[in-house]
Parts: sequence; structure tokens; C-alpha cells
Amino acid sequence: MQHDLTESINFPRTDEAFAKKTGIGTLLLFPGIALVLPLFLVLGYYFRVLKDGLESKTQLPEWDQFGRLFIQGLTCFAVLLVYMLPGSLLGAVALIPGMAMRGGSIFEPQNILSTFLKMGAGVLCLVGQALIPMALARFAHTGKLASAFQIKEIIEQIKASVSTYGKLVIALCVSSVVIGYVGRFLTAVPFYLGTFFTMALAFYTALV
Repeated sequence: MQHDLTESINFPRTDEAFAKKTGIGTLLLFPGIALVLPLFLVLGYYFRVLKDGLESKTQLPEWDQFGRLFIQGLTCFAVLLVYMLPGSLLGAVALIPGMAMRGGSIFEPQNILSTFLKMGAGVLCLVGQALIPMALARFAHTGKLASAFQIKEIIEQIKASVSTYGKLVIALCVSSVVIGYVGRFLTAVPFYLGTFFTMALAFYTALV
């Protein structure tokens, strides 16, 4: 496992054009905080990395065919949206009872209902996040968007590789937390350099 983890972490740096390719991704991700369009290009590149990985390619893909990258990124965003929408909607609904009883006791029926709805929203979001990697992998493997929503097949594939897949999901969650804390620390760096370094770390982590 240690060898596999080390190999995975070092994978992006094995590419001779590593600095250029990750630099382009970081530059696109940086303005993507305020502008949505660059994020679709970055998502498209992630998808291309995933597809090449499934085909056992050992080099990072080139940044080219930007129109195709954009379409792929937009499609991946649609997949993410579908899986995260139920939890997000339930979370929004959970706010309504609490707003109706501002300042009331936590044991008021409305507040209890709000708490349970928030818990349900959290569970739905976690389930969505757990299914997304396999859903995107199926889409990349088949080239058919419908395969990303074949829940039964996705669950069966997860069961078939539950140990490896579980480690992947945990690694993604841990990396998200780490990036969040690093980002808070680097916000003290002037001239937006902290944000830039955080985006670079996030982009690199996504390639692993």
C-alpha cells in the first residue's frame, strides 16, 4: 500500500512537462474562483486525466482541444450537480423550520425537525460524494453519460473493489480538509500568493 501511495503521489511529477501542465491548470483554477468558465476547462482536464489513467497511460495529457475540454468539463459538472442536488435541496429545506422559530428552544418541534433534516442532508451529500468518483470513472470508460447514472451498476462495482475504493474516498476527504486548512493558513500571504499556492495544491491533489 505504501508503495502504491507513494507512486500515486509522485505520478504527476513523472511527466517531463509537469511544471507547464500543472501551471496551466493552476492559472485556470485561480480565476475560476470568480469566473465559472475556467473551472469547466479544469474539470475537463481532470476527466481527461481519469480517462487516460483507465487506459494505463503514464503521462499527463496535453492542454489542447479546449472546446472539447470545456464540453467534457460541463458534462462532468452536470454529473456532480445531479449527485449533490438531493442533499443540497434537503439542506435548504432544513433551514425553513429553524427560520420560523428564531431564538426558540432547541427542543421545539420545528428545531428538532430542522436538525433531522440537516442530518439527512449531510448523509445524502456524503453518499453523493462517495458515488461521484465511480460515476465519473464509468463515464470515462464507456464514453456514455448515461453510464454515470446507472446506480445499481455503480454500487456493484464499488462492492467489487470496496477496499481500494474506500481508501480513495477517504483520501479525497482528507485531502479536502488538508487543503482547506492550508488555504486558511496561506491567506496571510500577501498579494494573493496564498490563494495561488492553495489552488496549485488543489490542482496537484486532484491529479493524484
